[in-house]
Amino acid sequence: MSSLLTGPRFMLVGGGTAARAAEVLGRMGVRRPLVVTDPALAGGDMLRRVLAPMQDTGACVQVFHDGAGEPTDEAVRRGVAVLQAGDFDGVVAFGGGSVMDVAKAMLLLYGGGGPLRRWALPQAADLRVLPLLCIPTTAGTGSEVSRFAVIIDQGSGERLILAGLGCVPEGAIIDWELTLDLPRRQTIDGGLNALTHALEAYVSRRATPVSDALALSALRLIGKALPRVVKSPGDAHAREDMMTAAMEAGLAYSDASHGLVDGMSRAMALFFRVPQGLGSAMLLPAVTSFSLAAAPERYAEAARAMGVAHEQDDDDVAGAKLVGWLRRLCTDLEVPSPRAFGISEDAFMEALAGMADAAVPPGLVPDPAHLPTAEQIQALYRQSFG
Repeated sequence: MSSLLTGPRFMLVGGGTAARAAEVLGRMGVRRPLVVTDPALAGGDMLRRVLAPMQDTGACVQVFHDGAGEPTDEAVRRGVAVLQAGDFDGVVAFGGGSVMDVAKAMLLLYGGGGPLRRWALPQAADLRVLPLLCIPTTAGTGSEVSRFAVIIDQGSGERLILAGLGCVPEGAIIDWELTLDLPRRQTIDGGLNALTHALEAYVSRRATPVSDALALSALRLIGKALPRVVKSPGDAHAREDMMTAAMEAGLAYSDASHGLVDGMSRAMALFFRVPQGLGSAMLLPAVTSFSLAAAPERYAEAARAMGVAHEQDDDDVAGAKLVGWLRRLCTDLEVPSPRAFGISEDAFMEALAGMADAAVPPGLVPDPAHLPTAEQIQALYRQSFG
C-alpha cells in the first residue's frame, strides 16, 4: 500500500517559540509578510509579542484581520485584494483553524485566480506562489500541518473543501503557551476536535503505519491531558500535551483522510451553523458505537492507548469501554446535544436527508471502517439529537 505523506518543511515546537517568528521568517527568506489574524487577536498582547521582533529586524509587516476569523469566501476575497495591493513576499497565519484556512485559500486565489470553487474538491489544490508560516493559537484543528482547508461559500452556505499541496504550510510554530488563556469552551471544543481527528485517522481504511503512529501518540496524550486541562487551565504540561496531540492528529488525518464524524459535523454546520469542533463532539459517541463492529480491533487498541481500557480486556470489552468513556466525557464537558444547542426538532428532522447527502461530499468520502448508507446516517443524526 502506498501513501502520500505531507507536512510543513519544518516545525518549531515548544513553549515560547512564537517569539522566534522573525528568526523563522528570516530562514524562509521572508522580509515583507502579511500577517493574517482575527479581530479578537489583532489588538492583543500575544500578537504584539510576535510582531515586535519582526519589526525590530526591519521587516515590513502588515496585518489583515477584516473578517478573517470567519472562514468565508468573502473574507478570502478581501484578503486577496490586500495581497494584490501590497508588495508581500510571504504570509503568516496567526490564530485558530479558521484563520489558517483563510490564509491558505487566500494564497490559492492569489496564485491561480478564482472563483474559490475552482480549487475545491474533487480538484487538487496544489498551487501556491508565496510561502506560508502558521502559528496556531488553539489546540484542535491541526490546520497548521494539514493539507486541508474548509471555506464557507456565503451564497450557498456550502463548506468548500480544499485539499492539496497548496494547503500545506512551509513552516509551523507550535507554541503551547499561546493556549494558556483560551476560554474553557474553546479549550474543550478544540480538544474534542483533535480527539476526533486522531480516532478517525486510526480507524480509517486509508490508515498507514505513519498515520497509525501519529494517531496513537495523539490518543495517548489526549486521554490524559484533556480532562486535566479542562479542570486546571493553567496546567502547563497538559497544555503542552494537547498542543502536541493536535499537531499529531492533524498530520495523521492529513495522511489517512477524514472520517464519518467529520463529514457529518460539516453537514450539520452547513444546515445549522454548529461550530464543527462542537458538532463533532455531539456526534462522536453515537458514530463510534455504530462503527465498533466494523473495526473492533482498531477501536479496542485506541481505547487501550488512551488508558480507557486495560491491556487484558478483549476487543469487545475495550470497545464498549471506549464508547462509555466518550459519553461520560461529553457529559462532563457539557457538550450540548443539537436540541440543547437550540435547533428545533422539526427543522432538524426536515434536514436529515440533506445532511446525510452532504456528509459524503464528492471527492472526499469519509472513510471509517464501515461506510453507512444514507438511511443509517440519518439514524445516527436522530440518535444524537437529544
